[in-house]
Amino acid sequence: MLACWAYGADAQQPAPSPTPALASDPVAVVQAFFDAINRGDADGAAALFTESPYYDGLNICQAPKPCTTREEIASGLSTGIVPYRPITVDLEQVDPTSVIARGQGELGRVNDAYFEGVPRSCGSTVQG
Repeated sequence: MLACWAYGADAQQPAPSPTPALASDPVAVVQAFFDAINRGDADGAAALFTESPYYDGLNICQAPKPCTTREEIASGLSTGIVPYRPITVDLEQVDPTSVIARGQGELGRVNDAYFEGVPRSCGSTVQG
């Protein structure tokens, strides 16, 4: 479901860029992504992606048409993920650049369904 997610700031302010410290900690990036989603901040989450993002994820941006811009990612997140907040996750770093996110959103709680996402190339792409 992910490969380095994150959400950010108020829609009326410019979206924040990840700090170097955040970018060097894949777990912090993924947590920041879900924190932003839970605030309803799709633009902030998309801002955590690199300038050449790739997102192929659950509910949005799925192959054969993955999202390849921050704007596409933010749009997809705002309609396909944010409405199901709050999203609860457990994060597990499995190697220096990969984090597994296991969790559940509001619809998942109703249906007793969970997701598991394995990020790939954290810091450069997001896949789900």
